[in-house]
Amino acid sequence: MNMDILLAAAARPRPFEPSALNIWTDPWIAKGMLAAHLDDSTDAASRGPEQRARALEWLGGFLPPAGGRILRPSAAGREEGFYARRRGRVLDLGCGPGLYAEELAARGCEVTGVDLSRSSVDYARSSASSKGLEIDYRCGNYLTDDLGGGYALAMMIYCDFGALAPGNALVLLDRAREALAPGGIFAFDILGPGYAASAKPRKEWRASAGPSFWSPRPCLVLEESFVYPEERCTANQCLVLAEGEDLRAYRTWDRWFGEDELVAMLAGRGLEAIGIRKGLVAENDFGSAEVLFVAARRRD
Repeated sequence: MNMDILLAAAARPRPFEPSALNIWTDPWIAKGMLAAHLDDSTDAASRGPEQRARALEWLGGFLPPAGGRILRPSAAGREEGFYARRRGRVLDLGCGPGLYAEELAARGCEVTGVDLSRSSVDYARSSASSKGLEIDYRCGNYLTDDLGGGYALAMMIYCDFGALAPGNALVLLDRAREALAPGGIFAFDILGPGYAASAKPRKEWRASAGPSFWSPRPCLVLEESFVYPEERCTANQCLVLAEGEDLRAYRTWDRWFGEDELVAMLAGRGLEAIGIRKGLVAENDFGSAEVLFVAARRRD
């Protein structure tokens, strides 16, 4: 291939410069992403069951308890009381294959999940149907598509917020606030300042003689991580050279945040930070021991 094209693609990108291609919408890569989400032996795409359980316990603390005595006729003609299971409406932003949405729906929440990956959403719908769970899954972009409103809780889990460029992060905060009912909570997790110590540049070349995560064809993958201390972010860039294909480039970003910076950013978008929790999850493949779990209430 033309070396000028390769060298240009491999150059250090500008802070938050997006790649033309997207790992979440690439049909082949999306299948591998789905498999990684469902693989409990790795935290590369989703946290494992034990750590998900901790996050779900934290999220549940922002929802009203199930209750509200309702009368209905019994088979004998008498009115019998029971307690409603509904615990409020939840918006799961970046829901993936529904690992959190299913748990919350099973606990009585009315859940809407939004994700860019068609593979993940198709799986989530099938899984929910097989378990008798009614979940409104939508394949779309939470930065632009209609999200509805009146949610008691909007959530974004596994540091997806920090994958957004700063301008898009502010758009997301505005959209989350608009989707919440008065007094509703936006709950999310981000990389904390301690992540900076582990953010190191690295390079790795990998060759595959057959189908792999990146391609159904033999390929060479050139992966490199870049660190931007002033912008508090890292870029992970993968160049894929597969037989019979043009060079493909994929880039993702991760930002880390200080608590004061975060509180100020939320306040500027009409959200009041009501809790920042450290140490909720343990060290894992993703380094999530350096994660802050944040809850912010809509201000009116």
